[in-house]
Amino acid sequence: MQTIDFLHKVLNHLYLGMSQVAERVPMGGAYWMEMSIAMMSQRIFNEYKQYFAPASGQAEDICLAWIDLLGQFGSVDNEAFGFKTINETVNISVESKECNYQDYCTTARGEGLPFVCPVLTGFKWITSYVTNRDYQLDMTAFPPNGTCAGAIFPAQRLKNILVKDGDHISIAGERAIVISTDAFGYLLKAIYEYAPHVLRQVLYESSYNSSLAEYDRIDPHYPNKRDLIEWLLRYPALLGVIRYEIVEFDEESKRACIHGYSSYLVDMYQQHELCLSPRISCHSARGRLAAYFTRAWGEDMTCEETRCQSMGSEFCEFIVLPTSS
Repeated sequence: MQTIDFLHKVLNHLYLGMSQVAERVPMGGAYWMEMSIAMMSQRIFNEYKQYFAPASGQAEDICLAWIDLLGQFGSVDNEAFGFKTINETVNISVESKECNYQDYCTTARGEGLPFVCPVLTGFKWITSYVTNRDYQLDMTAFPPNGTCAGAIFPAQRLKNILVKDGDHISIAGERAIVISTDAFGYLLKAIYEYAPHVLRQVLYESSYNSSLAEYDRIDPHYPNKRDLIEWLLRYPALLGVIRYEIVEFDEESKRACIHGYSSYLVDMYQQHELCLSPRISCHSARGRLAAYFTRAWGEDMTCEETRCQSMGSEFCEFIVLPTSS
């Protein structure tokens, strides 16, 4: 094996190791990988910017200049890339057999690890940096053999990564705190002991109102309502709150069935004996789902839990219906 081939192999394993770490980072995943690759691209640019000479300030010319810079040092094969601009979108194609990151790509996706294409992410970063505009990346096809395809286009980024800035932790730019289930459990228990009748409403209303704000923040980015709901339902899982699965999504009749797994409230109810009703129910999840579907379907929706893990079921089941029904 030649030295350059060995170095490419090491780089692929480095990315795979980063993906394994990113999978374990709360609110990390592909966002964390994208941030890491962007920072790496910036360092490369800062050191070798004398070799960067775009023909113009247009996005496609910027991408061509970036690939020329990388190609000068053998990082990529320039001939493997194709570019075509339609309006402000730059469509990019890559011959997968010529890509030095194919091992990382196929292994990460095969193992279900967070994955972003290092080359396409580099295009996104350099274009955003040079134009001083936010660009986003759409990775549309990654066949094991053939042509990979993606596109970069001007759009504001959806920020939901958990980051530390000085003494603060933030999610999407908003300050956050990390609290253990023990500490939160005793908070709920204190409310329950002094005012058990209000705890159910506190959990529901706080979740409902915060979820309306979350929906409104993401709504402009997703014209398709199901795609929007699916994005929002991934958010609690990243925080370790609950993992959702859409079982039924009937927009015409306005009915949805959602399964939930590993809700933190199951632990709270069982550990602190918080019996809020004859049939234990996750009121935070009910509020969240009612809010999302109220906004999505433009009608006041209600959510009821028909099965609960805290009562021995293998999952929690939530049914969403119009309040008027």
